[in-house]
Amino acid sequence: MSQSSEHHHSGTHHSAGKSRRKRRLFSRRKLKKYAPLIVTLLVFPAVVLAIHFWEEKVGADKEPVTAETVILATEEEEEELTFFNGSWYTPKKSLETTLLLGVDKNSDFVNGEGGVFEQADFLMLMVADAERKNYTAIPIHRDTMTEIQVLTDNGAPIRSTVSHISVAHTYGNRPEIGCKNTVRAVSGLLKGIQIDHYLSLTMDGVAVLNDQVGGVPVLVKDDFSGVDDTLVQGETVVLHGKHALTFIRARKSLGTGLNVGRMERQQQYMASLQAQFSRRADESEDFIMDTVMAISDYLVSDCTVDQLSGIIENLHNFESEGVRPIEGEIVLDKYEEFYPDEQALRQLIMDVFYEKVDRA
Repeated sequence: MSQSSEHHHSGTHHSAGKSRRKRRLFSRRKLKKYAPLIVTLLVFPAVVLAIHFWEEKVGADKEPVTAETVILATEEEEEELTFFNGSWYTPKKSLETTLLLGVDKNSDFVNGEGGVFEQADFLMLMVADAERKNYTAIPIHRDTMTEIQVLTDNGAPIRSTVSHISVAHTYGNRPEIGCKNTVRAVSGLLKGIQIDHYLSLTMDGVAVLNDQVGGVPVLVKDDFSGVDDTLVQGETVVLHGKHALTFIRARKSLGTGLNVGRMERQQQYMASLQAQFSRRADESEDFIMDTVMAISDYLVSDCTVDQLSGIIENLHNFESEGVRPIEGEIVLDKYEEFYPDEQALRQLIMDVFYEKVDRA
C-alpha cells in the first residue's frame, strides 16, 4: 500500500483501536497473609454490586454493548468473566488454534519495502476443541483492512500501518518471518486471541496435496470459459494438478471478479478435499504421515512433525462445527478492501472462543 493509502486509513485504525481496549475492573495483587479474607469480605461484594448496577443499566438501554472483562479472584484461581450483550462468558480452556496460509507469488500487489513478495492469498483459522472433540473454521478475507507490522528484513518492527492483512506475509526475508507477522495481524484482528501454530503451503504444494488424495470432486458453479475449458459450468469434475490451482486461484476473469467469490470456491474445495483426505486416512494408517512427507518441500510451519500429525489427526477425528465467516463490508478503492463489522466480529469471537456461564 502507498503511504497515502496508509494515511487515508489511519483514522479507521485509531477508532478500531479504541473499540478493542478492555477495561480491567479488578485484578489480583500478590497474595499476603489476609488477602483471601479481604477478597471475601470486601472486594467480592463490591464487584457483585457493580455487576448488578451494570446489568440494570444494560437492560434499561436494550442496546448491544462492547465486551468488558472482570477478573474474579478466589483462593484457588482467577476466573475471567466477560460480559457481552446480556450474557456472561468465560474462555474455553481446551482450544488449540492453527492458522492455515496459502501463499502465492502471483499477487495483485506487493509491498515496496523489501521482503519475500509472497502474499497470504488464503487465510483460515482452525479452532480445535479437545474437550468437546469438535473444530470450527474461520475464513479470513485476504483484503481485510487491519493493523499490520512493517518489519525490517530480519523481522524487527519498524512501525504499524492499516493495510490488507495478506500483505503482512510480505515482510521479512524469510517465510517464517512472514508467517509470524501474519499470525500477529490475525491475533490483533481477533482482539488478542492467541494463535498456537501456523501452517503455510505454497500454491504449488496445493496441487501436490490435491493429487495425494486422488483428486478432489467439485461442482463447477462459475463460468470458466476461456480460463480452463475442462471446468464446465454446472458439472461435477474431479480436479487434478493445475486444474485444482485454477479452481482456487481464478478471480478477476470470473463473475464480479471480487475475492469473496474466490473465497466461496476455496471453502467449497476445502470441504471436498477434507472429505477425500478422511476417506484415504481411514483406508490407510500411514496416509497422514505419508501426506506430510509429500508436501514437506512446500510447507512452512512452527510445528514438529508429531505436532503437525496430531493437528491433522484431530481435524480428521473431531466433528466439524462448520464455517464461521467474518461479516463485513467490501469497499472498492484502488484495491478491494474488506472492513469487518465490529459487533458481528465480537459475537463470533464470543461464540467460538468462549462459553456462556450462569452468573445471575
